[in-house]
Amino acid sequence: MAAKQPVVAAAASGHPKMGEEKLIIRPEKVRFIDVLSMLLLRRPITSYAFVEAGDRTAADLGSTPGDWLVALTQVIQKALAGAYYPALVVGAVVEFLLNFVALNNGILGIFLNLFRCKLVIPLNREAPNFRSMIGMIDGRTELKPLPASGGPEDRRLQVVGVSAAAGSGGDDYYLDVVQQQYVNGRLVRLRTFSVFEVSMMAAKIAYENAAYIENVVNNVWKVALLFLQTW
Repeated sequence: MAAKQPVVAAAASGHPKMGEEKLIIRPEKVRFIDVLSMLLLRRPITSYAFVEAGDRTAADLGSTPGDWLVALTQVIQKALAGAYYPALVVGAVVEFLLNFVALNNGILGIFLNLFRCKLVIPLNREAPNFRSMIGMIDGRTELKPLPASGGPEDRRLQVVGVSAAAGSGGDDYYLDVVQQQYVNGRLVRLRTFSVFEVSMMAAKIAYENAAYIENVVNNVWKVALLFLQTW
């Protein structure tokens, strides 16, 4: 009797133990017969093998049956899981065809390169010139520089709470990305880009492979690539 006192005390305190309120549905364990059972037999939802329920959750649900919404959800998840590999293959084929046409300068360029024995076949998905579908939708990689006057303030990034020495004479100043180069011993400002422009373009090319990103940053934007990590 003394050994059960801590459990009784924990239950009386009103704070459930870890895992008592869990409810996990494993779609990979759902069978066709389970879907039929939820629709026809109306068994309690916690009685199925694909449902992991804590003690408190099982007590709260009681004999609540699995309804048609749970059955429909599991059918959709099973269908999406089954379509994963076909969709992967279709996506790879579409990307290959788009890059094949783009790298050969169009349909006419394919025939011209074929006769000239210069046909480009994009077999390496990690090549610097291989683009994803997002890259095909918007192929622009060049940054649009701000005008000489600096551009409207709403296109620039406002940095608040920085000392006046870092800015142009106030507590608040605007931050731009500047390309500079030494010419005859003098540092000359070449172009100024809005941080919004750089952020937008960086978010767009983030979906591409590492070699493509490195090529754009180094050779198109002409800035130093400090950190690159891909997943």
